[in-house]
Amino acid sequence: MKTLLKKGSILILLGTGGVGKTTVAAALGLAAAETPLNTALITVDPARRLREALGLGSLGGTPTQISERALRSAGLDPNLKLAAMQLDVKGAWDAMVERFAKLPATRKKILDNPFYKSLTEEYAGSEAYAALQQLYDLHQSGAFDIEIVDTPPAAHAFEFLQAPARLARLLDSRAARWLFTPSLSAGRLAMRIAN
Repeated sequence: MKTLLKKGSILILLGTGGVGKTTVAAALGLAAAETPLNTALITVDPARRLREALGLGSLGGTPTQISERALRSAGLDPNLKLAAMQLDVKGAWDAMVERFAKLPATRKKILDNPFYKSLTEEYAGSEAYAALQQLYDLHQSGAFDIEIVDTPPAAHAFEFLQAPARLARLLDSRAARWLFTPSLSAGRLAMRIAN
């Protein structure tokens, strides 16, 4: 496994629930930090198991360095460069709108749209799309040498990677234009149809 731990790598752990993805992600994160690489551990799993595996009280939507005190109390080198974060799906979507919609009125119109709210909070695959976008942004920033991603349980290992393509097909479809009509998007029917 250590051959995977090199500068510029992104490791994504995929699989069904209960197979040890989170434990392996935490172990790989520690191994990478000991290499020494400036390491970011990212969890997309809403169960917050990565936080528990690292012995942290909370994780935010941006990478937070694990403190020297926390590392020392775990019997680890306090100088390890290890950060962790919990993906904030809604925040990631909203950040994309902020970046691409330049006019404040346009941003407000998108953020207040009922279909947008349902899409970002309920649509199966929206968390994977947001996670991959946030991972791309983090990787492009160059803030870390390596990123390790703990994904939510999936019935099929590659669901996490395939979900953004399904979402893009939905948004490019004729059905999406129909779903965006104000009379339909106001209700939950639009989300049920999309899902």
